[in-house]
Amino acid sequence: CEETSIAMIDNFYRGNTNDTISINTATEEIMRAYRIKTNYFGYSLDETATQMVEWINHFYAWEARTVERPSVDSMKAELAAGRPIILPAHGTELDNPYFLTPLLDYHVIVLTGYDDETGEFISNDPGTCLLYTSPSPRDAHESRMPSSA
Repeated sequence: CEETSIAMIDNFYRGNTNDTISINTATEEIMRAYRIKTNYFGYSLDETATQMVEWINHFYAWEARTVERPSVDSMKAELAAGRPIILPAHGTELDNPYFLTPLLDYHVIVLTGYDDETGEFISNDPGTCLLYTSPSPRDAHESRMPSSA
């Protein structure tokens, strides 16, 4: 999920404003991220936030940083400034029925917005081949995650 999250944000920063990209393009971009990661870190299944920042800052045209214990307001400010957020999370804590098993404890998603009316972050979840949206999303490509202030 780290490779896919990085590929999604790289696609955004390269100016792709389409809602979707082709399967071939997505596969190429994810595999590029995977090759970079494997060449730099060696084989691994999961990377820490610190490793993802190092990976991004060494090999991509945009920059990343880690923020420990960000507040909801600081995250909303990043999103309002047009900067998506890569969020490492406990998979079982996400409101996603495909991540209920303890075997999927670590997961990475991309936050792309915030809905002030519902108090939910809007996320793009690279973790399943199945589309999942939480109840009452505005867009079928989004899932929503409640925030806790």
